[in-house]
Amino acid sequence: MEYISKFLEAMIFAGELELELKIGQEQLAHLEKYYNEQSKNKEIKVIINKELSRYANNYIKNAPFGLANQCHNICQSFFDLCTRNGVTEICGMAITIGNVRYKGKKLYKTTPESIKETIRKGFQPEEQLDLHVWLTLVDMSVLDLTIIPTLISKNKATPKDFKGKELVVWRKSNDHYLEYIPMLHDDNFLHKVDKLAFRV
Repeated sequence: MEYISKFLEAMIFAGELELELKIGQEQLAHLEKYYNEQSKNKEIKVIINKELSRYANNYIKNAPFGLANQCHNICQSFFDLCTRNGVTEICGMAITIGNVRYKGKKLYKTTPESIKETIRKGFQPEEQLDLHVWLTLVDMSVLDLTIIPTLISKNKATPKDFKGKELVVWRKSNDHYLEYIPMLHDDNFLHKVDKLAFRV
């Protein structure tokens, strides 16, 4: 299944969990058409690959603590910063929750049911959340500021595996080692299950 289809399912799931996030079939069809069009938009790709990537890399360098296993805080904080500065409007950022495969193996035990249970339980500071959070962009690419340090911290990868990069801009066509599996789209997810550690 293509990333766009999984992402649309993640939007539907959000509506099942929270009535305010529910979208109708007509709107869903419109979004599918729009995302397909944007996935072929070369101008957006240039903005993401150059300007947004530079912006995200600067953010990473200025983070006050290590990024490993901090996907909720980093995603929310960067999303909020981009929203305040008008970047979100250009790139169509969406906070996305789900699972990641690295070299064919899932990194988490995340399922829609486990996400639902995590939200039901709310903030549990003593528990490590068994899921990953990243940003989906309007062209259905992924911007992930934490997966590389997280993989390194779990001894599943080394900096050499990513040629010293700290930021992932993922598209299905350009990375065979990583695969993102969206399950929920919720821009307020962190506030339901965690506390924002810092704001830039």
